[in-house]
Amino acid sequence: EHKSDLFFLANPNAPTSLQYDRDLVYEFCKNYEGVVLVDEAYVDFASYDCVDMALELPNVIVARTLSKSFSLAGLRVGYALGSAELVTALYKIKDSYNLDRICQDIAYAALDDIEYMRGNAEKIKATRAKMTRELERMGFKVYDSDTNFLWVECCDESAKDFFDRMRRNKVLVRYFPGDRTGDFVRITVGTDEEADAFLEIAGGQ
Repeated sequence: EHKSDLFFLANPNAPTSLQYDRDLVYEFCKNYEGVVLVDEAYVDFASYDCVDMALELPNVIVARTLSKSFSLAGLRVGYALGSAELVTALYKIKDSYNLDRICQDIAYAALDDIEYMRGNAEKIKATRAKMTRELERMGFKVYDSDTNFLWVECCDESAKDFFDRMRRNKVLVRYFPGDRTGDFVRITVGTDEEADAFLEIAGGQ
């Protein structure tokens, strides 16, 4: 049996867009002998978070980013939540000046307006639901999503052909060649206007 001192758990997961069952995650973290870092980059689009686990279990730390729901991808700003012992340990590995003052001020301003972020996340979830319905109507298999993107299995063409066709029309989706991922594409949920433009091209062979 493989054991390690640190286990990274992406929840929700990329690129599959799925969030693991909450009880399963709790039991795993509770019984794991090492530290579990739960990557919650997409959690504001999901049904639950693991903050309570990080505050209850001494071996769990939650990592967040402002790149997704806060729309601050260019800053590469994030934060962690967990026990004082684990958070203190992060200072042993971080660079001396890993975040400049401007980024810190922008991050503080963003965190000071949680309602705006939540409203934006709700818009994205609504657009996500619309895209799911339309893609399924076209015959695509769309997996349940707890993120700001969709994990989609193509119907009448290969994932590679779909990727190439969309690219020729100046629409970029993600394609992951490989035995386990080669039949799928990852589609980011943008604005309603972007979604409409994508759906129009996606539906036209």
